[in-house]
Amino acid sequence: MAANLRRTAALVLGLTLTVNALNYLRDAALAARFGASPASDAIFSALLLPAILQQMLVAGTLAPAVVPVYLEMAGHSPSQARRLTWQVLLSVAVGLIPLAVLAVFLTPALVNLLFPGFDAATQALTVQALRPFWPGAVCLILAGLTGSLLNAADHFVLPALTPGLGSALALIVLWLWPAVSVPELALALALGMAMQLLLHLPGLWAAGRNPHALPAPVDGMNPAVRFAPARPLRRVLMLSLPLFAYVSLSQIMTLIERVFASHLGTGAVARLTLAQKLASLPLFLVAGSLAVVIFPRLAALQINRADFSAALASGLRTALPLLLLATAWLMSGSQLLVTLLYQHGLFSSQDGAQTAILLQGYALGLAPAGLGAILLKALHARQDVRSPLWVAAVSLTCYLALAALCSRAWGALGLALALSTTALISTSLLALVLVQRHQALAWRRLLHDLRLLLPAAAAALAAGWLAEVWLQPALGATLPALLLRLLVLILVGGGAFAILARRVGFVRGDPRSWLEPLRPARPPPVSQAEV
Repeated sequence: MAANLRRTAALVLGLTLTVNALNYLRDAALAARFGASPASDAIFSALLLPAILQQMLVAGTLAPAVVPVYLEMAGHSPSQARRLTWQVLLSVAVGLIPLAVLAVFLTPALVNLLFPGFDAATQALTVQALRPFWPGAVCLILAGLTGSLLNAADHFVLPALTPGLGSALALIVLWLWPAVSVPELALALALGMAMQLLLHLPGLWAAGRNPHALPAPVDGMNPAVRFAPARPLRRVLMLSLPLFAYVSLSQIMTLIERVFASHLGTGAVARLTLAQKLASLPLFLVAGSLAVVIFPRLAALQINRADFSAALASGLRTALPLLLLATAWLMSGSQLLVTLLYQHGLFSSQDGAQTAILLQGYALGLAPAGLGAILLKALHARQDVRSPLWVAAVSLTCYLALAALCSRAWGALGLALALSTTALISTSLLALVLVQRHQALAWRRLLHDLRLLLPAAAAALAAGWLAEVWLQPALGATLPALLLRLLVLILVGGGAFAILARRVGFVRGDPRSWLEPLRPARPPPVSQAEV
């Protein structure tokens, strides 16, 4: 099972990497086409809302509520599981389509509410960009839900690959029509959202018609799989409401950040968006891919505390070194990455320097945010939808205070630091819930691994920084030189991390095995107080 999990996670990781590469090429093309200008503020602000809606309604609400119920029903009656699938999709579509039509007419008022710092011209451009995204957002939400159901049926390839369709279409449009306007580009991106749904539906239909495609019960699965849950659609709804409240509180932080940023001058929203997306890449690749694969397993093991805790510990131990190493790479190579990816066309060197500083601020919260994403999936798998709600409320309160204070002191950098600090607070509270309420987190072992790996991350940061200090004046900033500097930074930082991690006992045997961390020679005992 562990080998299968690693192979599946590697496949999802590779596909997610491909999709994110397309997304970053799209962002680089947008930055080169529009620079840090009112047009880039408008397109990035408009793109933010469909992404937030998908996170609110799918990743944070419907998927965690539907998948456990779907798995229970699939173990008892595949036909009832299929019926639940289409009932949920139809209910969501019927609820969202009228709201999307209403939002098209209310777009000017919404833009004025969400981005009050934009001038009249930027607000008008944002309205033009946002209107095509409302019907596109409906398709994006339904595509996210169908993708989660395909994942639950052990079909990972299509849901991992289709999110890159919009970016691929935008790149084609920018290549064929370099002078494309913001509204035309928004229409192409909305069409890509619709294509995701159109590709998912045949796969979901085929998975539902094939009984062998449905997940088989595994050892330790909840005994409820023997019985079909009563009123499954109502149960999904009852699970979804607290989840929706939680994720709404979480996503409000992103909107609040953009509200603050809209008052920080032209280009601030674009620079923050580009830096945050670049800092989020390891988060999606590591924690996101692992969470997609491990969530059905955790949901199946929710009744067996020992197996659940072991599976969760394995996921955390796999993610932790990758997240810390990625943090070191982003911190030491922030200017190099921004220059390579974004500093082209109308995106100036001054814009690049400011974006690099913001990237460092966001990178500080990468490891806490990644671990928090896995811990949140663990709570969802145990069908605990109330605890994350108060965690989100506390985190939002902290962020409001930190954003107000830090943005006044350090401007846009203060917003990045506020978000990173809030990620640390949120993850600590989620871990506290898993320890005290569910006794499902071996927290001492996690802290033990963190203590071993922090010096390795510091060594990787120092090695990468020294390599950049030496290579930047020697090689310059041509494209081959930038690629060579990036390769050296990755190798030097990764080598320093692997060597020191092995010396302190985190990794044994072949140095390449740090990608699949083994237990230390003498792991700390897991006592009842720890669990």
